[in-house]
Amino acid sequence: MVSEISDISFYEFLVSKVMVPNEAPIDTKNINEKVYELLRERIVTSTYPPGYKIKVRILSKELGTSQTPIKDALSRLAGEGLVQIDSRKGTYVKGITEQDIAEIFDTRMIIETGAAEIVAKRITDEQIKKLQRLYEETLAGRANTSYRLFIEKAGEFHLEIIRLTGNGRLLNIYRNLNAHMQILRFRFGQNELKRLSSTDEQHYKILEALRMRDPKKARKAVKEHLVMAKNSFLKTRTINEPTSDLS
Repeated sequence: MVSEISDISFYEFLVSKVMVPNEAPIDTKNINEKVYELLRERIVTSTYPPGYKIKVRILSKELGTSQTPIKDALSRLAGEGLVQIDSRKGTYVKGITEQDIAEIFDTRMIIETGAAEIVAKRITDEQIKKLQRLYEETLAGRANTSYRLFIEKAGEFHLEIIRLTGNGRLLNIYRNLNAHMQILRFRFGQNELKRLSSTDEQHYKILEALRMRDPKKARKAVKEHLVMAKNSFLKTRTINEPTSDLS
């Protein structure tokens, strides 16, 4: 009975906080997944910044659910490298080091340059139109000085190229990597909106190379973009990071 009450309470919380008009009701059987998505979103958007201590008991009261789905979600997030669970100190959102940034971009370089080559060989006109729409939506985000919209659409632009490879395993790997990228963007890029015109130009070069069905140009455009982005993040990384034992 207690479990049923807590699940219903959490369902009501999600309805009040997440659902929009005319949206289908949330299946209460998916409580674990909803808790996971909620916590992941808070970490990715820096609502829970690096070093933030996640208190299961308090969170349980906030969400109106038992501690079990929260602990399950935190275990998944730890597996993704987003939180660190210490039996003595508790659970913290992991910090971001220069090595983390370097590793993230080195991994992206391997994945995205290869993906661009593959996609350039077989992309269709309809697929190009979708990438064009995503590109235009990033422009709209910058024009409206909406950094959140910009980074969401910029992330979708890159994710769509990976999706177009048709490789499901690669897509799953990249989705996890993309979560870390979104953390970087929210953490270090909030004041960079004025400098994002260079990102627009780089995305345009990638789009044009794909439109030309030129694998070499696509690979080169992606490589140049990632090198510039990596250097920018390393340069603008703040010194206000959590201590090394939480990184």
